[in-house]
Amino acid sequence: MKQKYFIYFLAPIVFLGFIQIVNSQTIDSQKLDPNPPVITNISVTPFSSTSVIITWTTDELSNSKVLYGKGRTSKNEIDQNDVISHSIKLENLDIATEYVFCVESRDKVQNIGQSCDHTFTTSTPIPADTTAPIITDVIAEDISTSTATISWVTNEIATGQVEYGLTSTYGLQSPYDQTLNLNHSIRLTDLTEDTTYHIQVESKDNSNNSSKSQDITFKTLKNEIVIPPSTALPIITNITSHNQTSSSVSISWTTNKITDGQIEYGINTDYGTTTNLDSDLIKHHTQIITGLEANTAYYARIHSHDNEGNEAISEDFIFQTTNGTTITPPDENPPPVEEPGDGSDNGSGGGDTNTPRDENPADATTPINNTEGVFKNGSGTIQINQVSGVTAYGLNHTILILWNKANEADRTGIKIVRSKEDYPTNPNDGDLLYQGNGMIFSDVNLTNNKTYYYSVFAYKENSIYSEPVQLSIAPVEDPSKYTSVQIDNGKIQILTTRDFGLGTRGFVVNYLQNLLASDPTLYPEGLVTGYFGPLTKSAIIRFQKRHGIPETGIVDANVRAITRDLTVPQNVKPELSPRSNMSLGSTGDNVKVLQTALVQLDYLDETFIDGNFGIETQQAVLKFQKDNNLVVDGIVGPVTRAKAILKVH
Repeated sequence: MKQKYFIYFLAPIVFLGFIQIVNSQTIDSQKLDPNPPVITNISVTPFSSTSVIITWTTDELSNSKVLYGKGRTSKNEIDQNDVISHSIKLENLDIATEYVFCVESRDKVQNIGQSCDHTFTTSTPIPADTTAPIITDVIAEDISTSTATISWVTNEIATGQVEYGLTSTYGLQSPYDQTLNLNHSIRLTDLTEDTTYHIQVESKDNSNNSSKSQDITFKTLKNEIVIPPSTALPIITNITSHNQTSSSVSISWTTNKITDGQIEYGINTDYGTTTNLDSDLIKHHTQIITGLEANTAYYARIHSHDNEGNEAISEDFIFQTTNGTTITPPDENPPPVEEPGDGSDNGSGGGDTNTPRDENPADATTPINNTEGVFKNGSGTIQINQVSGVTAYGLNHTILILWNKANEADRTGIKIVRSKEDYPTNPNDGDLLYQGNGMIFSDVNLTNNKTYYYSVFAYKENSIYSEPVQLSIAPVEDPSKYTSVQIDNGKIQILTTRDFGLGTRGFVVNYLQNLLASDPTLYPEGLVTGYFGPLTKSAIIRFQKRHGIPETGIVDANVRAITRDLTVPQNVKPELSPRSNMSLGSTGDNVKVLQTALVQLDYLDETFIDGNFGIETQQAVLKFQKDNNLVVDGIVGPVTRAKAILKVH
């Protein structure tokens, strides 16, 4: 018993000694590390509408604790692990509510660091999308004996599938189209001929909300042998004008199959007059046009219909009537013309005005509108001013020459002389083709791709003449050759014999858009696409309004005349940035460049070039990806960008 009492007496003493030792060690440790953890980088990250994650860092290993509440810190969350980067998740919070909180960290020697007076507010939950797509415009089209295309529209991007069968219980399904589209189209195959089918379409949006259309029916075709009418247009070639007089001309042409024929003509491309329809179905055509004005250039085009109603319309061409007078070529060696003088013999009183000019005129050259030829401006003593504004066009079997009209006091008229081997050096050196005071001349019935040499002289009194404007040029079969743009010292000249507008494509439109884009008040969009769309038309109307000419929205003679005095800015071709992905919601210049490329590739309308990647742009990208066997996701990543750049260039 005494031994037991002794143990009971000794135990408290041992315990008190242990406590004394522990306290002594803690006090000693605190003496070695008296500083609490330093708390920095406190951050609150929303996790959901009812939870957040609070993080912070300390300068030494310590535990993690957050005290929080609404208005006061009534709750806490703790993590006893000693770390430097701390993270505590608070859950079961009230939505849209402000909370106050403190963060606290205790190190191994019980020093406590604390940071208070912080707040956060929980978010309001976004309501779930529970609205199903609305399906409209369900139609069956392109129906054959065994196939049909089912199309429909949804009000939001959605997937698509068609159920079909011989009754409204269906029983068959098309492949499931998982592409998110607004416009849907699914082709049904392996159908039975001359059979009525019931169909119902289904679409699901991104939130898996599904809707189905009402039942509709269609009937496949019966398998009958039907010879469809030919839709191939006639081809018009070999247009020539001949037998010109002062009031008439003969026009001949060829078609590749039997057709009728009719000619539109007039003094501009509005035409206004037509010949009687020649209803005989033939391949080789000739019509005579009468009642024309003398010495006048006419624009014309041909209409030919085959026996199935397919119509071909030729390109514009030009013919010229004669001036109604017979021109007698001058004497090969006319007598010298006496000039007023003092009668002395020193040469100042007169001389032979037909002395040939310099045989090697200066080689200052300017290209002739897409044909192989050059203007050559002569040098030497000038009797009177040269003809100005000389322009030549190589047409089909025809050379068209135009020039500026001068004051009648400056000259009596114009002479045009032609040679097949070299430039005529004076009005007697070659074939005299034209003599008069007009502004246009057509040399017809020429051999295509053969170079002809011309000299254009101004003259007075049929004996005093200017230095020639010399040019060489060849007629060409392709009528597009006479539609071109010529740039001279930064000035634009749209050299075309016809008007153009909506739907026109090519470098002519490219240069025109560059010109318009230099003035944001005319063309604020500034898009250089090479396509004449609604934005370009609006810019042309502003241009016409500014210059007080009719606001037609087309590039007509008035517009072409004014642009000759305007400077064309250098065209900088935009490129897609090589490292920028784009998708629904993206904005900026890079999106605008993408949209421009999609317009050039006919996937997007010009009016949607706005720098905002919206639904229309997404639909264009989806179709582009599908057509080019890419991943169809509506995201413009490296592969889609590379393919678009390749297609544009």
